[in-house]
Amino acid sequence: MKVFSLLMILLATKSLSIPGDQNKMLIDLDISGRRPCKIEVSPSGKFIGGINHTVRKNSKHTHIIGSVMDGDKLITPGDPTAMSRYVLNTPEDNGFRYVRVITRYRVACSYLTYAEEFVKMPNSDVYRAINREPLILDILEQKEDDNIRIDILPERSIHQGNPGHPQILPTCYSIKSEVELHKTIGEIRYGNYVIDDRVGGLMCRMVRWEGDIGSPIITIVSTYNDWTQVEMKYEYLIETCEVKMQEYKRKNLDLLE
Repeated sequence: MKVFSLLMILLATKSLSIPGDQNKMLIDLDISGRRPCKIEVSPSGKFIGGINHTVRKNSKHTHIIGSVMDGDKLITPGDPTAMSRYVLNTPEDNGFRYVRVITRYRVACSYLTYAEEFVKMPNSDVYRAINREPLILDILEQKEDDNIRIDILPERSIHQGNPGHPQILPTCYSIKSEVELHKTIGEIRYGNYVIDDRVGGLMCRMVRWEGDIGSPIITIVSTYNDWTQVEMKYEYLIETCEVKMQEYKRKNLDLLE
């Protein structure tokens, strides 16, 4: 992805941010210690028990969250070239902890966002960066297994496809919660057709299949580490015997969840 490539150049050179951002003071954050006075917290609306950390509004032009720590354990270092940083901390009673750090950069008149995820398992004090293994999903062959969850959506209306072709109840493919920190749906196939094989910067992906066997409608919703969500809808065109993208939507995700 172009955004991901630009971000890698930025992180390597440290020379593209405007001078004003470089003057911000870094405030190190200990997610299990006392909260610095210039950092505010808010409950997560998505993760039970989750806490969002960000610099207070009256200090956001002068300060930025720097290194993220858990006691004396460094999770990720601070970056003086960044414009802003948002930290989500989701501790659990058994010692498990998921931490997401979203860092934003200003490059000329554009903004780049980079999301990192870290996890600490129970009975461990080590944080590891999350790097998910992309799995190949062939819609015509896929059965529910240890990794892939399949949900039939009977409440949705069945797409009226070609007469004579069997109708398909809308079906959703996603990664099971037990492995969602380790794996994601990657390349999407429909028999001999490769629908989408873009996995650079991919964090998670969900697939919907509807229509009928002869003229399927396939919707792919992907979240990337530039903190955007992309929804693409594909249809099989009988006239040309090919799969074409018919709809493309891209949106920025909320920095605080």
